[in-house]
Amino acid sequence: WSLLKRGRATHTAAFFFAPGAGYAGGMNRSRLLSVLPCLAFGVCAVAADTTMTVEVDATDIARRLVHTTITIPDAMAPDGEDLDLRYVEWTPGNHNPSGPIQNVVDFVVTDAAGNRIPWRRGEESVFSHIVPSAPAGDITVRFSYIANQPAVNSRSSDTYGLPTMGGLNWNTVLVYPAGMDRATLRVAPSLRYPSDWKEASGLEFNKRNQGLPGFRLYSPTTLAELVDSPVIMGKHLRGSALSEGEGPAHMVFAAAPEAEQAALPEARREKFAEMIRQTQAVFGPFPYSRYSFLILLDDGLPGFGLEHATSTYISMKADRFQKAAEADADPMSVVPHEYLHAWCGKLLAPEGLLADDYHTPGKTELLWVYEGLVSYYDEVMCVRSGLMSPEQFRQNL
Repeated sequence: WSLLKRGRATHTAAFFFAPGAGYAGGMNRSRLLSVLPCLAFGVCAVAADTTMTVEVDATDIARRLVHTTITIPDAMAPDGEDLDLRYVEWTPGNHNPSGPIQNVVDFVVTDAAGNRIPWRRGEESVFSHIVPSAPAGDITVRFSYIANQPAVNSRSSDTYGLPTMGGLNWNTVLVYPAGMDRATLRVAPSLRYPSDWKEASGLEFNKRNQGLPGFRLYSPTTLAELVDSPVIMGKHLRGSALSEGEGPAHMVFAAAPEAEQAALPEARREKFAEMIRQTQAVFGPFPYSRYSFLILLDDGLPGFGLEHATSTYISMKADRFQKAAEADADPMSVVPHEYLHAWCGKLLAPEGLLADDYHTPGKTELLWVYEGLVSYYDEVMCVRSGLMSPEQFRQNL
């Protein structure tokens, strides 16, 4: 079982021998904790003594601003001791210290009574926020995040806001107590967004515990799964099912400036569905309980794609779907590439690549296998699914 824990994988060579059951059971391990009725846009009290809450207000994301409130329960902040709150530095999938902390502004810490508490930057890291002699009771952190200003290495794990759409990565809008294991630290996340928009992510939520339009209360999860679960949202967000019948559900969600740009042509949907079948024929049954391709279509975004266990976060030009039915259409090899990472990188990863936290440097000596194997197979899957012709494949070689 040590091979199947996210971030605890040990043998890259075992990719071809991974049991099909994989981590599917683990992905649904979120316990439904006690939930109290929510007030408008409020967050339910969920095991407040052991669970950190992250409340994100993205109603200003079209103006490239996101606001966040993080509550650290008293049990996570020993009274009278210094509390080290860490911003995510080593984001999984980027393989480098890519946290865009330069976009964090108005960082304020308060105690249980709402009084401001002084804090200072850590001496050894700008990602560290030290609260000296933390007082008794819960600690609340508030800050704003300036979107659309990715660092050189953060474009695929950053947050973006546009007039009719946006993409949120949780690593940009939270801090967590240093010394806590990301795989066991419990988090209760919620998100506000424009009321006439829709959202999509790989996170689970209870449909009966939702508030007004423009609000999503997600099921409690771990810090690891939250950071691994980006959200896209938009006025013209559309979804297309890729899987039918039994097995994990696979969806494509796309947000674009105009409604017609977000429509996935049927011919391309069928090829994506075939790509899923071909990938599972090679690598075995899909190892998780669900999967969503989250695609932002806009000419103003940098091109990117980043793998996640139950989703992938991708950007493309605004007309990419509209041109997908043309004879010489882009095969969109980024789609199978990121999907393959569900096995090669998420189910199993090189030893030491992922630490128990987000500020310990990863060991990247075997990154050539992590990315190299997938870079080979993504075009193979394109050919096997009809996204690319054999002639195109040979030409690319």
